[in-house]
Amino acid sequence: MTRFRLLLIFCLTACLHSTHITYAQASGSFEAKIAEVYGAYQSQLTEEQLAWISNCLGRCSVSEQPYVAGEALKNLSALSLNKKFVSTLAYDTGYDAGNFNPLKYNINFFLKKDQYFRIFNTGYVLKVSKK
Repeated sequence: MTRFRLLLIFCLTACLHSTHITYAQASGSFEAKIAEVYGAYQSQLTEEQLAWISNCLGRCSVSEQPYVAGEALKNLSALSLNKKFVSTLAYDTGYDAGNFNPLKYNINFFLKKDQYFRIFNTGYVLKVSKK
C-alpha cells in the first residue's frame, strides 16, 4: 500500500509540473503583447488576470478576406485604444502578423457572440470568438 501511495504522489507531482511548464510555454508567447499594453504594470497582474488576458488572446484569430468597399464589418480603427497603462500606444497602420496585438484595442471580450473586425481596410479580418 505504501508503494502505491508513493507512486500516486509521484504521478500527481509530475502531472502538476508538466501542466505548469505547458502554461509557461503558452503564456510566454503572450508576454510581449501583454507588456506592450500594460507596460510596467504587467508585474502587478495576478495569475487570474494573466489567465484572463491569455484567454482573450486565445480567442482572437486573423483570416484573410478580401476587402469590399461598403461592407458591414466594423473597422478596427473605429475602436478606441486601451491607453490606461501605456499612454503612448498608437494605432497600427496596417497588418503585420508578427506584431499585431488585439489587446491594444478596446474590444469587448465579454460578449457571448463572435465579433468580426476589418483590420484597417486591409485584406484581413480579426475574429474574436464568443466567451
